[in-house]
Amino acid sequence: ARTRYIRSVGANDPTVDGGETAAAERTGAGVDASATGGQIGRFQISGLIGSGGLGIVLAGRDPDLDRAVAIKVLRSHRRRDRLLREAQAMARVTHPNTITVYEIGRAGDEMFIAMELVEGVSLRAWLAARDRPWRDIVTVFIGAGRGLLAIHQAGLVHRDFKPDNVMVRGDGRPQVGDFGLAGDGVVPDIDGASTAPGMSLSVHGEVIGTPAFMAPEQWRGAAVDARADQFAFSVSLWTALFGAPPFVDDDLATLRAAVLAGERRPRPPHPAPAELVSALERGLSADPSARWPSLEVMMARLERGLGARRRRAVIAGGIVAAIGVTAGVAVARRPNAAPDVCPVPTAQLAAVWSATRADLLRTHMRAIDPGHGEARFAATARIVDPFLTSWRTMRVDTCRATRVRGEQSDTLLDLRIRCLDARLAELAAGLRYLDRATSPPDLDNAQRGLLRVTPVSACRDDATLVRVLTQPTDPAARALVDDVTARLTEIDAAYRASQMHGLAARGEAALADARRTGHAPTLAAALESAGNLADAEARNEPDLAYLKELTQVAAAAGDAAIEARAWLGLISSTVEHHPDEGLTLVPAAAAAIVRAGDPVDLRVRLLRTQAALHNRGDGARLAAAELAEARRLIDATPERSPALDYALGTVLFEQGNTADELGTDDAERYYREAITVYRRTFGPDSQLEAHCYHNLSDSLSQQRRLDDALAAITEAIRMTRAGTGASPRLASDIAMRAMLLDNAGHGADAVVAYEEAIAMFRAHVGPDDLGPAAAMVGYANALARVGRVADAERAFAEVIALYERTGAHTVNLPIALFNRAELGRHAGRCPDAIPQYRRAATLVTEWKGPASPLLGYPLVGEAQCHIVLGEHRQAIAQLEQAAPLVKGDPLRAAMREAWLGRALVESRQDPRKGLARARAARTAMAAITNDPEAPGELRDLDAWLASR
Repeated sequence: ARTRYIRSVGANDPTVDGGETAAAERTGAGVDASATGGQIGRFQISGLIGSGGLGIVLAGRDPDLDRAVAIKVLRSHRRRDRLLREAQAMARVTHPNTITVYEIGRAGDEMFIAMELVEGVSLRAWLAARDRPWRDIVTVFIGAGRGLLAIHQAGLVHRDFKPDNVMVRGDGRPQVGDFGLAGDGVVPDIDGASTAPGMSLSVHGEVIGTPAFMAPEQWRGAAVDARADQFAFSVSLWTALFGAPPFVDDDLATLRAAVLAGERRPRPPHPAPAELVSALERGLSADPSARWPSLEVMMARLERGLGARRRRAVIAGGIVAAIGVTAGVAVARRPNAAPDVCPVPTAQLAAVWSATRADLLRTHMRAIDPGHGEARFAATARIVDPFLTSWRTMRVDTCRATRVRGEQSDTLLDLRIRCLDARLAELAAGLRYLDRATSPPDLDNAQRGLLRVTPVSACRDDATLVRVLTQPTDPAARALVDDVTARLTEIDAAYRASQMHGLAARGEAALADARRTGHAPTLAAALESAGNLADAEARNEPDLAYLKELTQVAAAAGDAAIEARAWLGLISSTVEHHPDEGLTLVPAAAAAIVRAGDPVDLRVRLLRTQAALHNRGDGARLAAAELAEARRLIDATPERSPALDYALGTVLFEQGNTADELGTDDAERYYREAITVYRRTFGPDSQLEAHCYHNLSDSLSQQRRLDDALAAITEAIRMTRAGTGASPRLASDIAMRAMLLDNAGHGADAVVAYEEAIAMFRAHVGPDDLGPAAAMVGYANALARVGRVADAERAFAEVIALYERTGAHTVNLPIALFNRAELGRHAGRCPDAIPQYRRAATLVTEWKGPASPLLGYPLVGEAQCHIVLGEHRQAIAQLEQAAPLVKGDPLRAAMREAWLGRALVESRQDPRKGLARARAARTAMAAITNDPEAPGELRDLDAWLASR
């Protein structure tokens, strides 16, 4: 049988490094290290693991959390305050490649540190067990280096890094121990005859380092920093690779003299990859300033030397190693320990997620998205890892609440286990859509689906569990409930991943069977699923029917969370056409959210929905306040999950849209913040990021920052083209670029871009789809600007007919009517243009309110026609009405002033004042050089002024 080395922070294993004999001894306060059955604090002691310069290490158990621990009892009293401060810093280091500190405390006069007790061998023993390929050695050391780097990032210096202070677990993951507790680097008074270079040194019982691994500055007693650990790391890896230290060290006295004299003798170089040797030689520099700037830089160089093709991230640490912990690597257990009545269900976890599964997914994501697959995988792991950690913790704790502590009934245990199993099944179903993804958008959708998996915290509330998960008493009904629940899990996973093919029929079938169960919670879940599917397919009436029924069924089932989501869905369905009706439903949604425990995600969703109802005309300011409150709630949440980050990105995106509606300068900041959040949540170049760049481009164009707007839309096109290829989304981006080209005066290029966008739209949508409509409006304007008036007339007629045929309520219809009227005005057909201006004004007033800036455009345009026709009184009234509406558009404001002056002159109401206003407007208009309409309007004004 193999020897089991149970090591932890501070343990010197005599079988490995020839350390002190683990005989029974007493610390200052009289702890019997060899006794079993004793206690330190609340921890039960089972025996001695080992002893070292700072104290002894005992094996024990935490009775509250029922886990094995290693307990280091510190011997030093003289410098215990400093040790306590450093131990507290250790407790802040949480990394897959460091041994975790659980607790720091005192028991009488003793100070102790309780930490992770793991099963494995020291890195020295791992190296000695058999000949290992150099790649495997470097891979394990890179993992240890990542742990050492985490220690540095916590503001600590290890001071005694060596293979004896690194554990290699059974899964191959290295963990660094003994960090932060070494001495200050005081030069010891040593006896070379009794101490070897490989032994730890101490001053008055305090460890200061191991001579064979110590940096020169550590030998000299100078202040040490992270670069001293880099030196020790380089010595350790060199020795592991080449079987001998990098320097010729005969004995400790010779070594001490050589180091202090600056004459340490290097060994000849070994045959090995040149990049590895050069990396280590730099780390071994006698001058700290000549070493690598940081371990992070050194690790990157070693990984490059290792070769990307053969790296093993599960050992090297990082995200997969963290997932390995989540998947349930067992803690060490002494041979005589009683069986755990509530073990971690490692097989159940491994069936959903494991190191092998993670590696396969990483490879799959890299293949789909070579540029960003690694970042996407890391983002996915940030979703999965905390979920599984929470799941495992609650799964074990709920068992212990019944089987060990006797706090919970068997019935409640069964319900909570049923809830947890359902949550794990949801996650598994979501992960399958990542496995099935064939394109970057598929990955985007699947990642968003994972973020919408019901959190483990949903299994905490006892009353809800009893109401929702209690099964029917009839066996046939129970079987049908289980069957419907399993089907809904798969249907909902597909819906969340936007894989809609065939889902509607499956949802209807599941709903029909749910009705047969007579089980209100199952019916509520089926109705919610059917409502989601109907909404995704834009079937508005069935959606409302499902949601209205769901509010009642969910209330009867006692499922306040589903009831709240039903009310929110009903309110959302009113945003476009009946916002006032939606506002009357807000109190019902708010009450259901309170009954559901007032979760942040639902509160944020309600605020977003209210903002959508208010985001029109004067209500935009109220919408901005509601979105600001949503952001405050997210920022105030102590634990930020990826799902909450996703919600934050959405809020920021909507804040940008609202800032645009208000005409403020904040939109760019919000969009760029949203881009940062989406990158953190999904990795670079997601389609959500592309959407942000699209809207950012539109916002910049409204500020007449055309170069910046073109740069933003170019980014959006790059991301969308790489993600979706030819698609309606890409066509929309190309149409935005066409508009910017037109506004920049590149009319011919704009026409070509519009034609590309419209053709791409029509290749992917039906004849009555509104997708290409906005591009068609822009195309008609571009045609008019390049003088193709007849083609422009036909394009306007086609798009207006499309809007009218479909009954669409979109501001693009009044915009199309306004632009067609402008075309008629410039062609001298004002009698034909005036009805179109009026209809545009009516629609804007109905849909956006009387204070909308959009209303100023048809008002000024119709007034211009009235002046041409000699109807000055009506024109003056309309221009006065337009004054506050066009103040945000410099050109339109100058045009209003010029035509008002003309009306005052021609009507003889106040010719002197009118002429002065027109001339002032001419000066303002001449200063506007970035608006394609400005030159034509200026020419018309100059011609009129010349006639005066």
